[in-house]
Amino acid sequence: MLDFIDEYWRIVGTNQGTQQIRQNKHFEPLTRLLMETIDGGIPEDKVPVKYRPWKKWDINYPDLKVAVEYKSITSKSIEKCKYLRVEEALGSAVDVKKQDDTYRLGFLIVFAFTEINDRIEKARDYMVETFERMVDDKVYDFFCPIQTISVGNHKELSKVHTFDNFLDAINTQRHWRNIDDR
Repeated sequence: MLDFIDEYWRIVGTNQGTQQIRQNKHFEPLTRLLMETIDGGIPEDKVPVKYRPWKKWDINYPDLKVAVEYKSITSKSIEKCKYLRVEEALGSAVDVKKQDDTYRLGFLIVFAFTEINDRIEKARDYMVETFERMVDDKVYDFFCPIQTISVGNHKELSKVHTFDNFLDAINTQRHWRNIDDR
């Protein structure tokens, strides 16, 4: 199920150029997978928020009231951006939930590392633990951390917040929406 991450290495490459990452093309296979697996998704859709005019999420399921964001973090940038990524995610979630607290939010992080050392691992673990706390605190409803080091070499970083559980969290919302519609 994690084969969608192979596209990261094909598009971004081991030099991890920021232009390729900013274009977000490396996540197109994930978007396709989510749209094929769960009907009703709209890629890069704007969700109403309270403090800004809108927030664009990587995929939005408006009928389910589910929005998902995905980010990749490189070994080159993790130490500099770990707090910024957390603050950005926190602000986006609060903005949506203050507008509509029934919206369910998911966050998927791909740690794309060409090198690993103690400082990089410590920064990665800080981010994973922080997002786990955000799920525990109901800021986010589901989360999935994945690490990749090359094509075909990916691993989930949590036994609880797996990719299957990530997909199930979206599908569970479909189940509850169908019951509410009866």
